[in-house]
Amino acid sequence: MSPATFRSADGRLRSMIVIGLTGGIAMGKSTAAGFYRRARIPVFDADAVVRRLQSPHGRAIPALRSAFPTAVGPHGLDRNILRHLVFADRTQLRRLEAIMHPLVREAARVSAFWTFRCCSKPAPSSGWI
Repeated sequence: MSPATFRSADGRLRSMIVIGLTGGIAMGKSTAAGFYRRARIPVFDADAVVRRLQSPHGRAIPALRSAFPTAVGPHGLDRNILRHLVFADRTQLRRLEAIMHPLVREAARVSAFWTFRCCSKPAPSSGWI
């Protein structure tokens, strides 16, 4: 099953439409996400998940402390130090991605599951939304 397909309580396979909202800096992603939220459409915000994972007691902190000890101090992650470390060295960037991407993917799967279980309405069988 893909993250957008789930087995309902009655045992039937159900699916939901998943839309990816991507773009560069200042392209209006947050504005577009706000429109979806106001329309009561659930939004998974990967940036917010990363901030939570990297917060002082976040799940990523032990791995980040191990991989980038100079970037994690008593008050949590220093994003400025981390930025300089990973953008100066592609190996370090891949190390950061190897830590963060699985955690974000897991959060996305959990979010999709609970969104579907708690908030879903039948999707139209044809047409565009």
